[in-house]
Amino acid sequence: MHAITPSQSLTIAQVFSFAWFVGMCFFAEALIGLYDTYSFTGNGQIAVHTCLNGVGCAFLLHLAFLTAVKESHNSAAKSVACLSTSALWFVLFVSDGLNLAYGSIPTDLIPPRSIYANLAIFATISLANLSAWRNSGSHLPDLSDLLVVQGYFSKAFNANSLNLLGFSLSMAIAPVTFYNAYTGGAYDGLPTTSPVQPFVSLMIGNWGLLMFMVIASVHATLSAAADSNTKYRLLRGLVFAQVFWLGTFSKETPINLLMGWGEPMKIVTFVPSFSIIIYQALTLNKVALKVPKATKID
Repeated sequence: MHAITPSQSLTIAQVFSFAWFVGMCFFAEALIGLYDTYSFTGNGQIAVHTCLNGVGCAFLLHLAFLTAVKESHNSAAKSVACLSTSALWFVLFVSDGLNLAYGSIPTDLIPPRSIYANLAIFATISLANLSAWRNSGSHLPDLSDLLVVQGYFSKAFNANSLNLLGFSLSMAIAPVTFYNAYTGGAYDGLPTTSPVQPFVSLMIGNWGLLMFMVIASVHATLSAAADSNTKYRLLRGLVFAQVFWLGTFSKETPINLLMGWGEPMKIVTFVPSFSIIIYQALTLNKVALKVPKATKID
């Protein structure tokens, strides 16, 4: 039997990350219909779309990580990326499994068969990447520096991760508290006649969990393979993904105004995030690139 390679296993994760990114950010209603999820209306529908957009952006962040490492020429980087990716999808598997087992996902919100389908996908991706990790030398992250990026590009990576870490942990640990703080109490104003509140809580929690795991994946990979090529690819991919995320602020503001929701955390979210992304972009801009000469066309 042919052993799965890191490129193949990372591609599998890429495909599903891309599918969920596109579905959540651009075709939310179609995705809701595919999962046979409860059909929301009014401000509940707006809240659901906003949360799905956020989780979609987190999948885009993961997609950027996968794409950058997959194209790296460093075998150790690919190996640790497989281990990190396996851990990420396993955590999602455990999270959804526990939520289903303990009744945190009402059956009128998402039918169990849809959750089972997700669990099957999560398990497949996790096992495929675990197998690829074992087939590629079973490289491990270097924990001697506590996964803090060292050397070239270190400030750009560490500042960004520290910023995202604060948001991701708050969202994963206390999703309702975070959502209320972010929207000025919009969660308490959501209708209780539909399962919109548990859906919002579930999505905010998964958003934070996914973002945290991507941050951990980046640092674990760079701890084992800190060559400049891999660092450049990763930093470039993260900048692209986060510029897209910042662009979503432009549509959230008019929506919040129309719904009467506050934006008490907008400044403390946008200003540091925008500043760090600009710093990352400027850091990339200082890198000397060798551009091949154009071929003369007769």
